[in-house]
Amino acid sequence: MLRKSIFVIPAQSLSSTRSGTGIQNFRLDTRFRGYDRVTPKHSATGAKYIFGIRIHTMKISNVQYDQHGTYNQLSAKIGKQTFWYRFPSAFAADPQDATCFACVALAPAMLLGEDLEVDDSYSVSSRFLEQAEEIQEIYHCWNPIFKRIKVMANARPLEPKGNECGSFFSGGVDATYTMLKHISEIEYLILINGFDFRAPTEIWREKVQQNRRFAEKFGKQLVPVETNYYDFTRECGLTLYATHGSCLASIAYVLGLHKVFISGSDTYREIAAGGTHPLLDPLWSSEKTCLVHTGLEADRAAKLRTIAQNPDAVSNLWVCWRTPAYNCGYCSKCERTFVALRLNDIEGGIFKKKVRIADFARTSIDNSRSLSYYKEFLRLAEEKGDVQIARIVRRIIGRYKLKCWITDMDRYFCSGIMKRVALRLRKAMDKWRGRRREPMYITLTPQQPDDAERLRLVQAKFADDHYKPLASDIGSVFFEPQAPST
Repeated sequence: MLRKSIFVIPAQSLSSTRSGTGIQNFRLDTRFRGYDRVTPKHSATGAKYIFGIRIHTMKISNVQYDQHGTYNQLSAKIGKQTFWYRFPSAFAADPQDATCFACVALAPAMLLGEDLEVDDSYSVSSRFLEQAEEIQEIYHCWNPIFKRIKVMANARPLEPKGNECGSFFSGGVDATYTMLKHISEIEYLILINGFDFRAPTEIWREKVQQNRRFAEKFGKQLVPVETNYYDFTRECGLTLYATHGSCLASIAYVLGLHKVFISGSDTYREIAAGGTHPLLDPLWSSEKTCLVHTGLEADRAAKLRTIAQNPDAVSNLWVCWRTPAYNCGYCSKCERTFVALRLNDIEGGIFKKKVRIADFARTSIDNSRSLSYYKEFLRLAEEKGDVQIARIVRRIIGRYKLKCWITDMDRYFCSGIMKRVALRLRKAMDKWRGRRREPMYITLTPQQPDDAERLRLVQAKFADDHYKPLASDIGSVFFEPQAPST
């Protein structure tokens, strides 16, 4: 049997960026590792040296809170990147509370295997620190590429500000359904630029005006928020849908709302791993902000039937993956929404281009979450007697199940030989065509070898001393864009 030992090491024998000669400046961390490790309690450089070995940390520092009259901006340094929010001046943030940044930084730190450290000038919600371990367990269980790490910060219980309630709102089916379901509770609809889309100024302002008019019809207040979350996660090699729950929670903290609804896209019948999840979302809650995952009792068809009772809600729907300006009618999400509307006998010319059934027939299923949508389409088509849609959906589901069957046969009977051969052929074809294929961004579902290749790219990028984060070019409703210099 192996036995763990605790060695008391004089502090002066270890390199530290802060003064101190006692062991009190260090603490033993054996919670998540299978070996003993002494870690410095403080670090100003983002790296520690233990027995001559450099141990990296992701540090949150340099929190800045700027008030600009009509809007406020809250930013912080997270590792080598700067993360920021812009929001209306009617909402005041606490610059001493770094909980919002700790939420956003947790998944990237787990991916890189770096402990997360918050500068001693700031504090983090005590409740969040307690629940961070369970959040890590869930992430690691879904995809082991997310390593368990230590979160080091000054804990402080946060005080509630009031009883205001909000809901994140994009104009999509899930968000619109949530607003109608909790219409008596919700006071604020939160619309974000830089989250799932990066709209330029002109389009963003049109979208804000459109949704503000919609919110006012129901007696609600629209709250536009701008952030560089989309660019931040891409730089870290992550997809939006791996971490978007943490971003929504962080914005709820910044606005200081007491209760905020997060719309679910799954149902109780089938729940897939995702950045927003009925297990994860409540764990992002703090003493002052409660996050509620809602909408799992209704599938997409049931939500559309609820929305169809209000013509204003139907005309305001935005479901497109390609552009925030309109519903293109080309992308798979537009095509799926069109089929759902047709199967529910809902009239609504919300698409710029007329969706053709032939285009829908060429769509494919990427994962189990998408499969649940097509299963629902098949059930509705059979109930309505829509033979054309039922036949098309059966073929789409059949192609996906055939692909899954081939993958399982290769994994269990061929030890992955077919996949390795396919990858080599793909690389050879890319080389012959002179094309360099980028590995997929990391999700909560393991994707090898793409996950390992993407992680190596991210590690190499951040290890470069000349690394410069990408400048976010999203539009703003708070100030006029600067004219290009001549």
